Amino acid sequence: MKSRIFLFPAAIAVIFMSSVLIILSPVKTKTIIPVTNKVTLTEDAALDKIAALPEIIKEAKKLATKGSKHILRLENQPTPENPSYQVYFGEDKLDHTILINRYLVNIFTGQVSLVK
Repeated sequence: MKSRIFLFPAAIAVIFMSSVLIILSPVKTKTIIPVTNKVTLTEDAALDKIAALPEIIKEAKKLATKGSKHILRLENQPTPENPSYQVYFGEDKLDHTILINRYLVNIFTGQVSLVK
């Protein structure tokens, strides 16, 4: 069965084998992604997955001994082209942050990869 695209105000619906995934973007538009797997990861679960990585725990402890704090935040939402959350990990200064690493967390598999 071929994919069909339907245009609606502020949304595109892609239907693929009767399975669709709807993701709400921050600007309140809907992105509908065709899927064969079910989404297994929420934003909070993606952040928890990164926070539990040994290298994150080690770096956070190192920053704490220097009197600094670390920050984990979502930078990008999943898209049809890249079904992953992008997570920023850095050192939190009062007026800015310093990037340490960025990670991708796949919404279907939960696989974590380092952005290079």
